[in-house]
Formats: sequence, structure tokens, C-alpha cells
Amino acid sequence: MARKRSEEEKFEGLVADWLHGLASGNTRDAYRRDLDAFRDWWGGGGGSPLTAGGDDIDEYRDACSEGGAGRATISRRLSALSSFFEHARQAEAVASNPVEQVRRPTRSATPGPSLDDQQAADLFAGAEALGSKVAVLVGLLLWDGMKLGEALALDVEQLEKTRSGLQATVSRRGESRSVLLDRRTANAIHHYLDGRTEGPLLVGASPTQQAGLRLTRFGADFLLKQAADLAGLERSVSANTLRRSYINAARRNGTPVEDIRRQVGHTTTRDTRRYLS
Repeated sequence: MARKRSEEEKFEGLVADWLHGLASGNTRDAYRRDLDAFRDWWGGGGGSPLTAGGDDIDEYRDACSEGGAGRATISRRLSALSSFFEHARQAEAVASNPVEQVRRPTRSATPGPSLDDQQAADLFAGAEALGSKVAVLVGLLLWDGMKLGEALALDVEQLEKTRSGLQATVSRRGESRSVLLDRRTANAIHHYLDGRTEGPLLVGASPTQQAGLRLTRFGADFLLKQAADLAGLERSVSANTLRRSYINAARRNGTPVEDIRRQVGHTTTRDTRRYLS
């Protein structure tokens, strides 16, 4: 309890300093409301909003859209969050600004609907044709419902063979959670690792970077685009599209919403229902 109070006090102190540094009273009022909206969405999942990552901001942006907010409102809310997290970064309260790499509504349309079963199968086939690494990436998002950040953060040491199959340990809001992987993902991982037992699961292949470094979000987006192009999908495909596709496919197959919630790591079933088409 004391730790939670300390985190809240730290957060409120940062908010007060941030708002004090804004010149306009109208901007302070608007940004305060925008930050409160994010805190309300963050909800009772535990932990400070300061632990939010890029994928959390992606989900928040989509939740705003699905809740009826217009593009201008969403853009302003993201601008407020970016301003706050930049202040927190400069105060060394966070390592980086999680809003920096989040797609803004003014740059592109909001995410499209999920893939149907045939499109999902075609996408995974395209990923397999590009190589086992791409199949692992697509599998973790499409068949296992992971966030992109969770998939990219996985190390080989976090994988464990169990009687039920291959299991991955992911960190969600400061807690470790076990996720039983789909057999298609597990098979792709087996071929991709080819005996490797340590280091990042997904490794980048940039000629300008040191070998063995973790695959970046930009690298992952590029691989997803390649897989979608090879599959002949006449639409854009993002990591969030694949996560949404997992949730909708699971529900079509009769999986209870509560079970889906636990698999994807949502705080409440309301969060999960937002993804259902």
C-alpha cells in the first residue's frame, strides 16, 4: 500500500510540475482533462501510468476511436500524453517517451477491422514463405494475441517446454504471466531458433547494426507489410490488426470472453469487448 501511495505521489508531482510549465491556462485545463482521460482508461489494473509502453498508447488511441472520439480529439490527447511523457523523461522518471512511435490520426486512418479466417491463414502462409522469423512474429500476434511490444521483448530464456506445449513468460504491468503458445507459433519458433538457447527471440537483420540485436518496432512493421503483400491482402495490416483478429477469431470459435481476456492480458472484459467487431 505504501509503495502504491509513493508511486501515486510521484506521478502527481510530475503532473503538477508539467502543468506548471505550460504557459497557457486554457492549455493547462485541456491537457489536464486529456491526462485524466488516459488515467481513467488505464483504470484499476495496478501500477503507475508511468509504466505505459508504446503498445499501451496504441491501445488507448484505438479505444478513443472506438469510443466515438474524433480524429482531432485523439490527436490532441496524444499530444498531451507526449508532452507529459517528455517531461517525465527529462525528469528521469521514465527511460523514454512511449508516444514517440505511436501513429497519429492526422497521418493515417484509424485501424481497419480484423482479418477473417481465410485472410489470417493467407497471411501466415505468406509469413512462412518469407522465413521462420516472420512466421514467429506473425504467429505471436495472430495466433497468440500478444502485443507487439511483448513479442519483441521476449528472450529465448523465457520459453519453456511443458506437457501442454511451448509456454512463454511475458511481463504485463509489472507482473510475469505465462502464455501457452499456439502449436503453429511453437513450430515456427523451433525452426527459427535451430538450437539457439539464449538472447532475444526475434533478432533484427539490419546491415547497419550489430548482429544479434533485438528486432525493432520499425523492423517488425516492415516484415508485417512484406507478409501482407505476399499474401495478396489488399489492405494495410498492423500488429494491432492481428491482435484484434486473434480476439475475434477466438470469440467466433466459442471461447468465453473472460478466457480471451486472460490470454491477451486485458485488465477487464470491457477492454476485450472493445476489440470485438
